[in-house]
Amino acid sequence: MTEELSEKVLMQLPVLGSEEIIDVWVFDTMAIARTKPEGIQFFMKPLSEGAFARRLTFNDTDKLLDSSAIYAGVFEGNYTTGIVDLYTATNSTIYINSFTLHPKNYTVTMTTAQHNDPSFNGSQMRMSASQNEIVLTCADCTKPSVVIYDKLTYTQKLNAASFVSEEVQNRAKNSTNQLEELVRFEMKPLGSRDYYNIAISNEKEIGYSQIFISGANSIDLIERVESKNGTYTHTKSTTSIYNNTEAPST
Repeated sequence: MTEELSEKVLMQLPVLGSEEIIDVWVFDTMAIARTKPEGIQFFMKPLSEGAFARRLTFNDTDKLLDSSAIYAGVFEGNYTTGIVDLYTATNSTIYINSFTLHPKNYTVTMTTAQHNDPSFNGSQMRMSASQNEIVLTCADCTKPSVVIYDKLTYTQKLNAASFVSEEVQNRAKNSTNQLEELVRFEMKPLGSRDYYNIAISNEKEIGYSQIFISGANSIDLIERVESKNGTYTHTKSTTSIYNNTEAPST
């Protein structure tokens, strides 16, 4: 059985003559483009396939971090609220920028939260998003590690108080940070140009995720299992990888 690949235009993005699009992310309600000169632009998805998207007004560009200060980042869409979150990691701080589309007046507004973690004092970072979690790795921190945070900020949890337990609400009210750390695993230091890269496989129907963390000569597997009461357990295993010249003698 053979499969045929086809290509079609989903939408066209109206850009200015001086702009160059570097990256594009497409979500339920809007598309976001990173452009040169530096900045991000927002577009409302067109009603008909292949049509031009409408450029949206965003007045908070000056409140975003300069890309030179960002060591890792990921966009993640909330398919319930339509809000798009941008998580970015800098030295010792994670910023969460939440973008909301207002279709009646074709604007996008932003709110910002942050999470301070002094242990992330390096620059060789990677970040990715799982079902309900944010995964952040650092290969050159004082203590190289992989940390898994709950994706929702405490502010978001309090705004959805009817969906979270009283225990979580109390933690949110008493926390000076915005992200709840779920688990942390220490890792081995890597070279000056190496990273702990991340790949995630989700089985949402059974509450199971596999998070693969690849280093220079190993792959770590973190398995997340959801229990019947809605809590999660995380276990980590490591597989060493050798090339022909590095294989140990037998």
